[in-house]
Amino acid sequence: MIYFLSLSINLKERYMTPQEKAKELRDKFQDRLFDKRHVTIYQEDAVECALITVDEIIKTLKDNDLYIGGETNIDEIIIFWQEVKRELAEI
Repeated sequence: MIYFLSLSINLKERYMTPQEKAKELRDKFQDRLFDKRHVTIYQEDAVECALITVDEIIKTLKDNDLYIGGETNIDEIIIFWQEVKRELAEI
């Protein structure tokens, strides 16, 4: 099975740094889980959820059957998400 993902991303012009993206993911998990459960979600748990998500993104991007159309360099995208993962580990 071949998957097609069309992206028109200029990574040099992306609007977030890996650090900003890591914090955004952590905050989204923390806020959304709190809203649904009405219990305190610890930052460590939100970071773990974000790390799982980033691992899945990287795994999908490395999939040999994934084709990204356009002029996007998949290696640059993988590097970006690996940097996000490093930032999450440091939060």
